[in-house]
Amino acid sequence: MAFRLRPLHEDKLHFADLSNTQILILALEASQKLEWNIEGIALREVIFYVPMGMRSQGEEVTFTIEEGNSGEISVRSQCASVQLVDYGKNRKNIQKLQETMEEIKSALTPEELAQKANELEEELTRPLTEEERRLQAESEKESSFIHFFIPRKGFIATPVLIDINILVFILMAATGAGILEPSTLALLNWGADFGPLTLTGDWWRAVTCNFVHIGAFHLLMNMYAFIYIGIWLEHLIGTRRMFVSYLLTGLCSAVFSLYMHAETISTGASGSIFGLYGIFLAFLLFHRIERSQRKALLTSILIFVGYNLIYGIRAGVDNAAHIGGLLSGFLLGFIYVFGERMKKPEAGRTVSIIGELIIFSVFLFSFLALCRNIPSTYQEIRNEWKSGLVEAYYKEQEEEQKKSASRPVTGSPRKSSTSEQFPYTPMSDEDTWLSCYDAVSKFSCQYPTNWYKITGTKAPTPDSEPPAETRQWRQSADRDQQQL
Repeated sequence: MAFRLRPLHEDKLHFADLSNTQILILALEASQKLEWNIEGIALREVIFYVPMGMRSQGEEVTFTIEEGNSGEISVRSQCASVQLVDYGKNRKNIQKLQETMEEIKSALTPEELAQKANELEEELTRPLTEEERRLQAESEKESSFIHFFIPRKGFIATPVLIDINILVFILMAATGAGILEPSTLALLNWGADFGPLTLTGDWWRAVTCNFVHIGAFHLLMNMYAFIYIGIWLEHLIGTRRMFVSYLLTGLCSAVFSLYMHAETISTGASGSIFGLYGIFLAFLLFHRIERSQRKALLTSILIFVGYNLIYGIRAGVDNAAHIGGLLSGFLLGFIYVFGERMKKPEAGRTVSIIGELIIFSVFLFSFLALCRNIPSTYQEIRNEWKSGLVEAYYKEQEEEQKKSASRPVTGSPRKSSTSEQFPYTPMSDEDTWLSCYDAVSKFSCQYPTNWYKITGTKAPTPDSEPPAETRQWRQSADRDQQQL
């Protein structure tokens, strides 16, 4: 079992008593018996594609004859699409190829094998036509990794959306947001979803939060899942619906996250990606997809969704956004499937557009309902955000953390925690006032219940010498009083 972005397995086969062309004949005959597709062929190499089925999600098998006449063949089987684990499929492909070639070798007479080899050599040595050269160039382009990020006919929405997510992350990093872990202030400034701001005027955060990520690892994992689903789904629903699906399910994931925990700062494309998986799930369940292919893909999708939902239970993961995206995507996918079953293409497009408008209306109604029922503290936070108070607080916190990190550590850590920063929380109507009195310093005050009382510091006594700044202020005040 291999673990990679595109898992692979390599092995060596040996047919010492045969010529290179005869070995190729055995490989070609074996591919026909195994029902593999031939993607490319040369005098020393042939590339097969294993179609999707119950035991395969699509692999590319490269069959290369080594230099000389030793009869040694290098065989590599690699998953054709982005896939984390291959569950031993690549190794089994090579085993099946070898076993089938041995069967064909024993079934053919030496004369039959030689005749087939001569015919193949004549075919391979002829010049390529213009069409064959064009197809060969396109195949080489599609095999490169950069292929996933370049828009082309029939595959536009997926690379464009991926590029936008990457571009936003690059701009965030270039402006000092942090590559591994952007600050809370940076996320808010770049459009993270946060109820007290989103529901009090910043409605656009429900859109922008689907393009902002909390560090490079967060971006990498989301784009990995996006590439995997985009390869299949865009060819199925088309470019326009792919763009609309990403945005619509992203909006629904954002509003469901606001409903469940509005005070949480939420970012990332995972809500939209779960929406795309929900659409694909609807197609796998209700659309006329080939049965064996449907079962293989359905198993893979259910494992991905189930694992991520279970993993999302842990703290720090916005599972509400995942669920909101998945449910809205499944509903949108069901509407698309219904449209696909229409006899007239125009009727199918109309059904799709009406369904999209219905889901957008559901989002809009839910969002406005949340806006009408916000707590009173949200408007206070909005005012403090507009005035720059919150930004100043977080900047001060970041500066203090930088200073603390730069201080040399000597001896035991200080017990004083006067520089400790706590999460900013405005005073609400539910908070009350508490009294504080220090008997040594004879200091008394009142503070709200949402404040933290820092312990471990030693209060000054009435006889203790005040700080230098205080002495200067007192001396100046004494001089002013004497002049009066």
